Amino acid sequence: MEHSKGLRGKECGSRIETKAKYYIIIIIFTLCRAARFFRGAGQGGYVFSMRKISTALVSLAATAAALSIAVPVFSQGVPASLLSETEKKNIVAEKIRAAGSEKALPAREKLYGELGDLRDASAVPVLRRAVLNDAEPGARISAVHALRKIGGVEALDGLTAAFESESHKGVRIQVVNALGFFGDPGTAARLLSTAAIDPDKDVRIAAVMALSRSGEAAALASGFDSEQDPDVRLAIIDSLSRAEGGERELEKIRGKSGDARVNKRLEMYLPAKRRGAAGKR
Repeated sequence: MEHSKGLRGKECGSRIETKAKYYIIIIIFTLCRAARFFRGAGQGGYVFSMRKISTALVSLAATAAALSIAVPVFSQGVPASLLSETEKKNIVAEKIRAAGSEKALPAREKLYGELGDLRDASAVPVLRRAVLNDAEPGARISAVHALRKIGGVEALDGLTAAFESESHKGVRIQVVNALGFFGDPGTAARLLSTAAIDPDKDVRIAAVMALSRSGEAAALASGFDSEQDPDVRLAIIDSLSRAEGGERELEKIRGKSGDARVNKRLEMYLPAKRRGAAGKR
């Protein structure tokens, strides 16, 4: 459908006139310079000197840079960074209207993704409704990613509501992962509860990884004792190895597991001098 084909047509408007055509001129000019050099070189008309080779390389580099900006304009639409605030607001409003009526799953996923890329808070209500009510898990996941990109209190509230109601494993993992990008103490507590009691170990692992981004080293370590699955325990150890204060927590949980893989991973992260001292005791 027309509204699902990116920022084209009237959405591009003056931007194609003022931006894209400028880049096309650069492309044509630099390609002509490079072609002239290599054609002359092939006919023996040029002597390969460092200066001429450098000139050709600079021309090709300028062409590549221009193409990297011009191609998205024509193939996918104007990047959000090139839009004025008024243009951006108009595009967001149009996509919100389209998202409310779109029936095809791929088009809905694309619309939610585009709203996330535009990072406009006015899209949060429609994305929240999608996260909670869209019948397709793929569309809900796309809306989850969009809310994470937009951020803010309202986006966090939408993800929290999804966290409490979502039952689909794949969507739940993505919600937990997204919540880990919000530095909110309440969010960390909810993630910890998930890491402790969720019946699916993959969801628990996702919660552990999300907690590691929030810097909750002590919370991660506290869940080690109650967790019996070796894979989740390995995730806790890996997360503690990257967390501030994690080394101290790793010392506390050493020797608490009877699983050889877990103990080997734990010892791998502890400083060599401390491992040696532990072996002497």
